[in-house]
Amino acid sequence: LEAHYRYTPLYGLGFEPDPAGPSPNVIEGDDLPKTPIFRHAKHLPVLSSPGNDSAPVITDHGDFLYFASNRKGGFGGSDIYRSRLIKNAPNAPFNLGEEINGEFDETHPAIRMAGFHLLFNSDRDGNAFGLYNAKSKRVVRRYDYSKMPPSDWFGNNLGLLFAFILSLALLVYLFLRWFRKPSPKVPDPEVVADSPSG
Repeated sequence: LEAHYRYTPLYGLGFEPDPAGPSPNVIEGDDLPKTPIFRHAKHLPVLSSPGNDSAPVITDHGDFLYFASNRKGGFGGSDIYRSRLIKNAPNAPFNLGEEINGEFDETHPAIRMAGFHLLFNSDRDGNAFGLYNAKSKRVVRRYDYSKMPPSDWFGNNLGLLFAFILSLALLVYLFLRWFRKPSPKVPDPEVVADSPSG
């Protein structure tokens, strides 16, 4: 069955018959290349240095590239750098600073949370592949869930919770009653019948 790729947002990649019929240019499965076919690789002079530049990783949004490098101007050994990608073009990388890098080797960056959480290897404590992590200063934890009252607090204060819920329900009832529109008055039929006719 001759088929070609079709992309739909709901189903992703699917197959459907080619209305033009079988193509003589189809490569059979046995003749497919063993490795993926890419365009010719191009050097990235903006990111590269005379040193060792390795372990590149890109954020899920594709807006930042992180990599390790032992280029000159670092804190010593191999440091982790970041480059912003604008329309898939990298900008000049900058060192992540002494909060991440030091006189030892920081390598193999891995990222999560759109780049706000960084994990990497460092040999600063004698372990050649010690694992470290750091979160961006822009990530703010708005509430400390460890300070919530324990579960037995609710059991010991059932009366207080019941009174609070009852007071809240009463407040809602009074609020609705106070702002309820008055119903239109219907004249008494006996009074209408006894009234003198003009």
